Amino acid sequence: MGDFVGVVILAYALIYCLSTLVVAKQAKTSFKNVCIALKEPTILALATRSSFSCLPSSISSLTESLKFDLQTVDLVTPLAITICRFGSVTYFAISSVFIAQLYNTSLGLSSFLIIIIASIFAGMATSGTTGVLTLTLLDLVLKPLGLPLEAVLVLLIAIDPIIDPFRTLCIVHTAIASTSVIADPRILVEYPVIDQGEMV
Repeated sequence: MGDFVGVVILAYALIYCLSTLVVAKQAKTSFKNVCIALKEPTILALATRSSFSCLPSSISSLTESLKFDLQTVDLVTPLAITICRFGSVTYFAISSVFIAQLYNTSLGLSSFLIIIIASIFAGMATSGTTGVLTLTLLDLVLKPLGLPLEAVLVLLIAIDPIIDPFRTLCIVHTAIASTSVIADPRILVEYPVIDQGEMV
């Protein structure tokens, strides 16, 4: 189980870095500045383990710190957090491969396609759920593969307090990255200074 936890957290770390790079490119700023700007939603994601609790801070970070268009951010960010559940999708995909290995089940190309497609739909279904409720949706991926969830559910519940904060962080940051791709940074227009003497 230690290897499983390590692989999942490593995958989340890579996704976090990629998401931050996307935001940095869109905002035309450095990786470090993006990390500082997104400090509040990052801390909230790790502390609350609820992606929707991070929504207000995500919007304010994008609009106030990174200067993205407020109207687009207000519209896209809630939708991205609801639909783009990459944290759950990644978890379901890795868990399915791990469980298949536990049962010595070989996975072919068709099995991996099932895992990818089913993980996406199961991930989208996790909107509004946390903790154990999220884990039960893994059954949507395992059933087409003919794998039981019940035997490993207790193990997954035992390690979920470690993984859940990082899963939430991945959901929040990929939603922020998705929003940054759609929302344009605000352009600050510098107006010419008119000399009062010229107006006379």
